[in-house]
Amino acid sequence: MALLLPGIALAMKPPTTGLGKLGAFGVGGLLLCLLLAFVPQFYWPSGEWRLEAVESFGIDLPAVLSVQPWISFEAWLMAVAGFAWLYAALQWPVNYNGRCWLFFYVSILLAVLAGIVVWGNLVGARYPGAEGATAFSFFPNRNQTANFLALGGVATFAYAMEGVRSRTLMPLIGVPVSALCMVGLVLGVSRAGILLYFLGVALWFICSLRAHSLSRFFKIGFPVVVVALSIVASSNERTVERILSFFSQESQLEDEFRVRIYEDTLQMVLDAPLTGIGVGSFPAVFPQYREASANYQRVVHPESDLFWLASEGGLLAVGFVSLFLVAYARRCRGFGKGASAGFRLTALVAVLIFLLHALVDVPAHRPGTVYFAILFAALALPSRERPESWLPPVVWRVLGAVLIAFGLLWIAGGAFNLPRHSSDRADQGEADIRSYISVGDYDRAIANVDDLLELRPLDWRNYFQRAQLTLSDTGNRASAAADFRRARFVEPILGVVTYEEGKVWRSYDLARSVSAWRETLFREMENMDGIYNRMLGSAWKSSDALERMARMS
Repeated sequence: MALLLPGIALAMKPPTTGLGKLGAFGVGGLLLCLLLAFVPQFYWPSGEWRLEAVESFGIDLPAVLSVQPWISFEAWLMAVAGFAWLYAALQWPVNYNGRCWLFFYVSILLAVLAGIVVWGNLVGARYPGAEGATAFSFFPNRNQTANFLALGGVATFAYAMEGVRSRTLMPLIGVPVSALCMVGLVLGVSRAGILLYFLGVALWFICSLRAHSLSRFFKIGFPVVVVALSIVASSNERTVERILSFFSQESQLEDEFRVRIYEDTLQMVLDAPLTGIGVGSFPAVFPQYREASANYQRVVHPESDLFWLASEGGLLAVGFVSLFLVAYARRCRGFGKGASAGFRLTALVAVLIFLLHALVDVPAHRPGTVYFAILFAALALPSRERPESWLPPVVWRVLGAVLIAFGLLWIAGGAFNLPRHSSDRADQGEADIRSYISVGDYDRAIANVDDLLELRPLDWRNYFQRAQLTLSDTGNRASAAADFRRARFVEPILGVVTYEEGKVWRSYDLARSVSAWRETLFREMENMDGIYNRMLGSAWKSSDALERMARMS
C-alpha cells in the first residue's frame, strides 16, 4: 500500500508544482546517493570486517557496496515512494474551507484509531503483527504508535484552539479527539509520546503568540485546558512513574544504552563516511561494529533516523536531506499571513515534532508514521506561488506505473505465497526447509538455505542451519565446523549462537560441544547462570562431559 498510494496519485495527476530547484536537487541527490549501494565494491575502500569475511571465512559477499542488494533495492523503492507521496500531496489545491474540512476528517480518523488503541489497552488485546509490543500498538514498537497519537493529538488540539480563536463550532471536535489521543498515550505508557504531546502544544502556543495576537480569554483558557489534560495524564500511575523516572536509574540505563548505540553507529559512519554501507544493510552489518552497546539484545536500527541515514547513505545523503529541509523551510515562510495561517501553523508544528522525534527514534522508517507526517507537511505550505516541477508529466506517470507494478507484485506475493518480497521469500524459504527436513530430504533443504544466504549473506541463522543439516545428512564435521565459524563471525556478540552450536555438537563431537559452550561464557546472554545450569544438566549423564565441564569451569 505504501507503493500503491503514491503510484496511483502520480498516474492520475502528475505533479506540476514542487519545492523549487533546491528541493528537487535535495530529493534527487538523496535518491542518487542511495543508489551507490549498487556500485561495484572495488570503487570504495573495504572495511576490515568485509575483507576478513571473504578471505578468512570464505563468505560469498556481493560485488557491490551493499551486502544484500535486493533488500537495498526494496528500501530504495520505499524511499522513492515516500517522496512521491509528498509531491502528490503538494498538488492538492486546498483553500481555507478545504483545510478546515480536511482537518475535520483527520480528526474523525484519529478518533477511530485512538479509540482502538484505548480499547486494545483496556482489554489487553494485540494488533496482528505487533503481538510482541508491550502495549497495544499498530507497530511492533509501541513508540511508533505513540508518535502517531502525539502528532494527531497536537494537531487536533491546535485545530480546536483555532476554532476557539475564530469562534467557529466545527473545529471544537478537536477537543475530545485530542483528549482521546492523550488517553491512548497514557494507557500505552509512552513517556516519549506524552513528552512529544506537551512539547508540541507548548510549541504551537509560542508560535501562535508570535504569529498573531490572541485574546485575553484565549490566553487564560489555553493554560486551563493544558492543566486539565495534565490531570488526565496523571491519573494513570504507570504513566506517572514513567514520567517521574525520566532521570531515574532505570531511565538512565535505557538512555545510556541508546547513547552507546549512537557511539557504535558513529564508528560505522566513520568507516564509510561518504557512501555509507548501503541502504537497507544496517541490521546485517551493525554486529561488526558493536562494542560499546554489546548486550544480549539484537539491534535492528540505531535509535535515530539521522544516524540510520548517515550509516546507510553516508554524509552525502545527510547533506542532500539537509538541502531538502532548507528548501521546504523556505516555502513555509509567512505562516502568520492569510486566512489559512492558523491551519498552516498547526500542520507545521506537527512536522516539527515529527522531525524532533526522528532525532531520537525511527518514525521516518515507518510508512504509517511518515506518510501521516507528509500529510501535515503538505498542509503547512501555502496553496499558491509554488514553483513548477522540473520533471515532465510522462516521467511522473512512468514512476507511478513502476510503483503500482511493484506494489501489486508485493501484494500478490503476500496473498499467494510467492517469494516476490524479501520478507515473503525468507518466510517461504524457511517453511520449505522445515517441510524438507520433516521428510528427510536434506539436499533440498540445504539448497533452500543456500538461496536464503544469497538474499542475506550475513544472517548467522542460515549458516547455523546449514551446518546442522550437513551433520544430519553426511556427518561432515569439517564442513559443519566451517559454517559454525561463519555464524560466529557474522554475529560476534550474542551468546545464543555458540550455545545452540554446543547443543548440536553434543551428539557428534563432545570436545567441540564444550568448546562452543566455553565461548558462550564470553558472549552476551540474558541469564548466564541459567544457561550454565542447562550446560551442566546436559553433561551430567557423561563422565567425559563432566570432566570437560570441570576443566572449563
